[in-house]
Amino acid sequence: MFRHDANDLPTALAPLWGYCAADDPAWLRTIDYAFSPANPDYADGPFGGLGSAHTPGAWALGLIQEWLAYSLAGEPDRAAAALTRLVAAAMADGMLPEASDPATAAATARHWFAWPGAVVGAMLHPPPDGPPRTRNRLLGRSARA
Repeated sequence: MFRHDANDLPTALAPLWGYCAADDPAWLRTIDYAFSPANPDYADGPFGGLGSAHTPGAWALGLIQEWLAYSLAGEPDRAAAALTRLVAAAMADGMLPEASDPATAAATARHWFAWPGAVVGAMLHPPPDGPPRTRNRLLGRSARA
């Protein structure tokens, strides 16, 4: 059985890190599978997303992967849908849970989990010596913006 879970962040970031092109057919098939109900680690529902076998539900890390992968793949509608579900799962103070209920977006595990916030911060504010286009690609801007 094939699996892709919310801990597989490097797969979602493979084009950004130079391991493949964002239009690579194998990578596109992998992300389409990862973010579909065909994947056993995907939690289906209106606030669903990629999770993991050890903590059921949609993980903030999985929603971040979906946002990043579809931003890189040039699918802004799918990226925006994942970001909308991520925001719905956030706590009142903006912190992100480990997992949330795919039907309601209510936190179900580790209400304030630092790892997802760290990933969002790293993507929106890359180090000065990192690729300058990262934030622009995720926000739908050209590399010159």
